[in-house]
This record gives sequence, structure tokens and C-alpha cells, in this order.
Amino acid sequence: MEIMNRTFAIWSLVEILFIKENKSLGTALMRWLNSNFSKSIRAEYEFLRSKENPKSFDEFRPLLKQLIMRGMFTFATTLLSMEQHISAVDRLLLITLQAFPTRSGFKSNDEFEKIFFEWRQNCEYQYDCLENNKSLRNNEEDLNFYKTLFAILKGDGEIIKKESKDWKEALISTIIFVFPCLTVDNLYGEGGLINQFQFVTEEEFEDFDFFNKCLFSLFNNNLIKALSFSSNLDNWWLVSHLTDYFIKAGLINEKEDILPGAIGESDLREFYLLNYVSNFIGCSKLWKVCLDYLKFCPQFGYEYRSKIIQSIVVKDVEKLREVSDYLIKNDLTEEYFQIHKIFGTFLFKKGLVFESLIYYKEAKDVKRINMTCDLILENYFKEKYANVIKARSIFHSIENTINFFKTYFKTFPEESLKNLDSLEETDEEQKKKPYRSYQKKKEYRTAGKILMALLNSNLIKLNLMFHLILESVPLLKKTDEICFEIDEIYELMRIFEDILLDKSCLDNFFLKKEKFYENFLTEFRYYLVENLSRSVLLY
Repeated sequence: MEIMNRTFAIWSLVEILFIKENKSLGTALMRWLNSNFSKSIRAEYEFLRSKENPKSFDEFRPLLKQLIMRGMFTFATTLLSMEQHISAVDRLLLITLQAFPTRSGFKSNDEFEKIFFEWRQNCEYQYDCLENNKSLRNNEEDLNFYKTLFAILKGDGEIIKKESKDWKEALISTIIFVFPCLTVDNLYGEGGLINQFQFVTEEEFEDFDFFNKCLFSLFNNNLIKALSFSSNLDNWWLVSHLTDYFIKAGLINEKEDILPGAIGESDLREFYLLNYVSNFIGCSKLWKVCLDYLKFCPQFGYEYRSKIIQSIVVKDVEKLREVSDYLIKNDLTEEYFQIHKIFGTFLFKKGLVFESLIYYKEAKDVKRINMTCDLILENYFKEKYANVIKARSIFHSIENTINFFKTYFKTFPEESLKNLDSLEETDEEQKKKPYRSYQKKKEYRTAGKILMALLNSNLIKLNLMFHLILESVPLLKKTDEICFEIDEIYELMRIFEDILLDKSCLDNFFLKKEKFYENFLTEFRYYLVENLSRSVLLY
């Protein structure tokens, strides 16, 4: 509620000073002051009004003085009229207050100024006559009290400043009683009212809260400072609309007046929005609210969006889908990649290495994909062949990497599988199962077809093809079943010879094992020829 009250007070002051044309600045500011800063005064007034003799209470005189200072003459005359026996001086004060002229009752400023000057002369005359008043002659306290009231009415600036509760009351009371025809232009500047009377010293200003600093800056026409202070009031709507208005009205220049610390030519609205959103970055539940705000910060919101994405806690696919849908809907492509990278890392740390590849692929994170492939291949080939190979140069693309692992090594979530172009000749059921599963079920013919599809798919380069060739050895050794057709055996021969021509593919595997290398070549060629002979005889 306090935020909304302060927002209303600031915006309504802006309307008075910069938007609306008021016949009387003093009257408008008097209403503004009493609408926004009179809660305690009204409470005291209601308390005294409920009593039979309000003048007998200690609160009466301080309240009456403040009501007069603020131009709340209806309240003041009501309290004065409640006395059973009104004294002569109170009756005089009552008549003077009831005669107070307002600008709305006159056609022109000149006419109003003339009548107001006459009224103030009467106040000066009454002030001079107070010492001769019989009821006050022997009571110095009463005399000083009424002299203070009439000094305020006759426009004594020093008394007004001295008796005011705060700078706002002092400033507006001075306008009401001393400069009733004052315009906005006469408020600030070297010869303006604020500098002339110095309602606030530099030391006092430094002790103000942001709200009062903002108000005083508006009165002093220092709009850049006013915007700066309003940005600390936790209401992005206020500072955004103030900035928009000041820029469109030509009161500030978004490029020349931009605050120190802002970068480039971003408008002030974006600068303050970023300042506001930064308060919520630490709360993961407010990620959507923050990102909604940053839609209006196209120039400098990127860094903030990155921090917000990092703060989102995504521990399941459902949460990831919610965040992803929002990011796609709002064309936040980079953030979409980022959240998938974060979730992939989360799965990787949980030991779900293959699953993490899916999300690294979605994030187009080549570095992490290569790292993950290195780990998978290292563990697999170290266990089976006591060999380590690097994946960075093995795969032609990220898509090929994922397709290879889906088809060859491991089961993936079924909904994440895509049809492989390389397996067009196999049926749909085969596309859903990896090579290893058919081998374990002893469906060697189907396993052989998938192995050949992998070898012919251009998914991988020669240095990994060698390991697939090794996978064909157990199938070639089968004497009770032919796992490859004639064309497939010829293709195995061709691939094998290509690998032999590129000897670097084998250097790592056969390092310091030349005898094994020679034996393997002889043995593998034997199996190829044997299977070719059997296939020719069978087909």
C-alpha cells in the first residue's frame, strides 16, 4: 500500500508541475499536499471534533496552526465554531479565514492578485492590533500564539519556515500565503523560489529517503535525479512511465541526459527496468516475471536474461518443457539453448551420460558433445579393446553423433528417437532398437543389416569404422548362419581396404603390436573370403 501511495504522490505532482495547466499553482499544490500527507492531521481533527470543547485539549493549538498553514480553512473554522463562547480574537480569526480569496473565484490573475493583496493587508493590520487586544494584553502565551497565526496569514516567510513540520509544508505554505500567483517557471532557477528561500540544505537533502529526494528534485526541475531516485522505490511502472513522458515531452534527452553507468544509447526506461529486475534474479520462482520485464529491454537485457536462466531450477523434463515452451513462444533462442545445456549438465552429473547428449544436441553445444563422446568411447573401447580414441574428428555432425549412439550403443527415451535416413531399408521396428540389442538376442542377420547401414550411412569417419569392422568379426565367424549378403561382404571388403590405405586410422590401436596386426589382417581376410564363398553357394 505504501508503494502505491508514494507512486500516486509522485505521479500527481508530475501532473501538476509538468502536465496540467493550473489556474493557481498554490491551490493545486495545497490539494496535493493535503491529499497525500494529512492522515495524522485528519485523525487529530476527527478526535477533537468529537469533543464538546476541543479548545480545552492540548492538541487544539498545534492542530489549528497546522490546518491554517496547509490552507485547510474548512477544518480550522469548524473547530473555531465549536466553542460555546467564541472570544473576540477567535471571531476575528474566523472571519479572516472565511474571507480568504481563491483563484477560482476570479476571471483574471490581476483581479485575484488585487483582492488577495487587500486581504493580506487586512491580516497585517489585525496582526498589528493584537497587542492592543484586551483579552490578550495580560496573556503573553496567547498573544504569541495568535501573532504566529496572523504572521502566517500575512505572508511572513521566516515564520512559515520556522513553524512548518517539514520542507513540503514550508514550500507550499510559502506559495499559498506569500506568492499566490506563482507559476511553475518561478519555482526553480537561480532566482526561483526554492533557491531564494532555501527550504532544504544540502545536509538535509542527504538525509532524505529516496521518496523525498525524488519529490524535491521534481520541485527543483532536476528530472534526471528525480528519475534516478524513483528507480529505487521498487515500482518499475512509475519510473518507466515517467521516463517515457519526460522524453516524449522533450523535457529530457535520452542520449544526452543518460545517467552515468548506463551504456550506449539505451533509453532511460530500459536502464531503470534492468535496475528493477535485478532485485528478482535471486528468486528462481520469479523467472517468468523477470523475463516478461526484459522483453522491454532489447539492447541490454541479454546479460540479465542469462543470469535469470541460470537461476531457474530444472530437475525434470516437465519443468524443462515449461521453460522451453515459454522461451520458444517469445523467440528467446539463445536462452533456449542455455536451459538445455544446463539440464544436460544436470543429467551428466547424475551419471545419465547418454541422455545428456540429447540435451547438449538441442543446445548445439559442440564442446560438451565432444567431451561426452570422448567419455563414452573411452570407456567402451577401453573395456572391449583396451583402446582409447578421440571423438572430436570422428563424427561429421552433432546429428550424426546422436544417431550413431542411438543406433549402436544404448537405448534412448523412445519419444526422443528420430528415424535414421541411413536405415531406410529396415522396417520401423528395427529403427527403434540399437544394434547391440539384436546381437544379444542372437538375431544376427538383423544385427548385420544395422551394422552395414551404420557403415554406409556417412555418420562416422574412417577411424571409427575400424571398430565397427571389428564388430562384424563375431558375425563373420558364425558357421551356422550367414549374417551378410554377397553385396554386403563386398562392401565390408571395400571399407576394410579403405581403412588399410589410411594407416593412421590403425596406428593408435596397433601401436607396438605389429605381430598382432599382421595376424588380424590375415584372419579377417580369411573370414571375409569364407563368408563370401558360403554366400555364393547359398544364393
